Amino acid sequence: MSPGLLHYHFRDKRDMLHTLVDHLAAGFVQRSRGEDLQTWIDGALGLEDADATAVRCWVGVLGEALRDPSLFARIQRLLGAEARSLEHRGDLDRPDAVALLSLTVGYLIMGAFRPDLTGGHAAEQATRLVRQ
Repeated sequence: MSPGLLHYHFRDKRDMLHTLVDHLAAGFVQRSRGEDLQTWIDGALGLEDADATAVRCWVGVLGEALRDPSLFARIQRLLGAEARSLEHRGDLDRPDAVALLSLTVGYLIMGAFRPDLTGGHAAEQATRLVRQ
């Protein structure tokens, strides 16, 4: 992306990244609507091939957050909110909610680099682990 195009639409790179997080988070909320845990798992991990770009964007944002304190803090808040959401949706205790969230983030990272290893079965595996 050329700098001119970036500055036409956004104030700076930080503005672009925060806007991207807004867009990615809205997509996730749309996919994971519902009160039950299975809807969350399917929305987070039952991604179609068309969502490969979103997966790569999330991984890129996580990397950028390591260098940008305001983005880092925002990702921390989002992860904390998701952990709390999982506790309520699945009647999970905090360690189980965090484990499921960590598994999901790990699957996203793996899927960004090796979708051939994660595609089609991530949601099924997570469901199986939660039911144990």
